[in-house]
Amino acid sequence: MAGPAKSSEKAKSADPKSADPLVGERMRVWWVPTKDKERTGYAGAYWPVRVLAKAGKAKYTVEYDNMEQEDVLQEHLSTIDVPVAFGKEKIPLQPGEFVEESNGSKTDPCAWLAMIVQHLANGKYMVNYPFHDTKPETIKPKLLRRARVLDAEGWKLAKPHQHWKDGDIASPLEMETIPEADLGMYVPLPKEKPAAGQSGVKPSGKTASKGSSIKKRGATGPPSAAVRTSSRIKT
Repeated sequence: MAGPAKSSEKAKSADPKSADPLVGERMRVWWVPTKDKERTGYAGAYWPVRVLAKAGKAKYTVEYDNMEQEDVLQEHLSTIDVPVAFGKEKIPLQPGEFVEESNGSKTDPCAWLAMIVQHLANGKYMVNYPFHDTKPETIKPKLLRRARVLDAEGWKLAKPHQHWKDGDIASPLEMETIPEADLGMYVPLPKEKPAAGQSGVKPSGKTASKGSSIKKRGATGPPSAAVRTSSRIKT
């Protein structure tokens, strides 16, 4: 992936006359694992952007929240309007599920892709990071939500407990997915107690830092982002 536009490059603005439905939209872009040392610490996460213009057959020019711009592949863009907010899952997360983890920033938010390892007694979750070589971390429930992917049939969950060889998968869009209604086939779901006077079951409907260093993105990565080192490169 090309780095964000250098300051010497002429900045673009969204073309209000563009017929392309993505131009002008607020979206998010997935940063794939990379060997580029200036970018690898920010990879494996979604970053919010505004789409400015079409930039070729399969690319768009986007602008990050820090006003930096770069051209990204269309396949790495997805809607920012995920149906469930962080910390608002009705069913408790279970070990083996894939989740998005908010970095907790209001000014430069991102969402890391993680997997639940354990639900701890204090209510927090131990998670690891499939796209990063970093140790598991303990995360508060309010910073997590299930990893979802939008396809032609609607929103799907990332299939729990799936594994892959390093380099085989570089994006959540490449992961196996399942309908949300099938989640109980892959992880044990807690049974809800019926409300008083009822029979049956009541239906249920960073900046957190990663690693030991935080650096601001100049021309090579989103600002105020936690840096991770990764060797999980797509071949």
